[in-house]
Amino acid sequence: MTQSRRSRRLFAGSNTPRGFVSFFDQIVPRRDARRFIILKGGPGTGKSTLMRRLAEEGEALGLEVERFHCSSDPDSLDAVFFPRAGFAVVDGTSPHVIDPEFPGAVDEIVHLGLHWDEAGLRAHREEIAALRDEIRRAYRRAYRYLAAARTVQDEIEAVYGELLDWGRVNAMAEELAAAALPQRPPAAAPGRIRRLFAGAVTPKGPLHFLSDAAGGARRVLLITGPPGPARASLVESLVRLAAVRGWDVECFHCPFAPDRVEHAVIPGLGLAVVTSAPPHAWPGRAERVFDAGRALDAGGLGSRRRELKEAEDERSRLFSLAVAALSEARACHARLERYYVPHMDFAAVDGVAALLREKLFSSLPGVS
Repeated sequence: MTQSRRSRRLFAGSNTPRGFVSFFDQIVPRRDARRFIILKGGPGTGKSTLMRRLAEEGEALGLEVERFHCSSDPDSLDAVFFPRAGFAVVDGTSPHVIDPEFPGAVDEIVHLGLHWDEAGLRAHREEIAALRDEIRRAYRRAYRYLAAARTVQDEIEAVYGELLDWGRVNAMAEELAAAALPQRPPAAAPGRIRRLFAGAVTPKGPLHFLSDAAGGARRVLLITGPPGPARASLVESLVRLAAVRGWDVECFHCPFAPDRVEHAVIPGLGLAVVTSAPPHAWPGRAERVFDAGRALDAGGLGSRRRELKEAEDERSRLFSLAVAALSEARACHARLERYYVPHMDFAAVDGVAALLREKLFSSLPGVS
């Protein structure tokens, strides 16, 4: 029995110590999509509102929906995907510029900028350019502070790494695999891996949709313990084994260390493996907990507590500065939108939305 899916909130990109990291190509492989609508247009042109309305109407028709929130403004949407129907609508503007792969056959560009008053916008050219410059400067500051905070976090993790018994970690990985995966020989073709974010670094601070990412899994296994490579190692070793055995896996990366996988969902098994630790503690019940802290030399940790506390305080200070810079960028973006909104023909945008509804929903078989 496979897991029962439902509508979910997720992130396809995040602000990270490496800058903006995008997994927009993972929303749906273009070859698998029936329709892939790419929205173009400036700030305040109605892209997010259009996607929100389509999501609501799809749900009213009985479709499950994945809403991908914007890490720079989590109240806005970057994309919506309807898995059962096989179509997606995405914001294809910077910083996640998207171009057609199969123009006409799968992909379609919808340019909302066709419905703005160009003369009205040109009258505010200097103000718009100045705000764009402010936004770029704010993001540069945010990413530098995140990179600095990550450097301090690396020092924290190095302390824990020195106290780690990797033999115990490897034994725990075998326990986790035995608990999570049924015995199965290697598959002729490995399972597919889909990479996304369950959380993001936003102007509101860290924001997570952990329960949504788990997708209604019947079984939840938790990984806890101190920060460092041990927790990620447990998740990643399970992902590799699951894929070798032919299971499709959704991997959710850490926005503060985007190369690391911190959660995994195996829809075919109705299973979620979740790293539960601040700032993303699991809110519900779990079948079993795997504590990576059991692999630590607790005695050695005691003598390093002051060092760790000082580093944690500095990391938090730098992270707060990054969030403040993201908040400043969002405030500037809101001011920028105020130049566009009065010069948009939203009646025409509503007409575009009506055409998209017809294309996306009218021919769906078995919609209830």
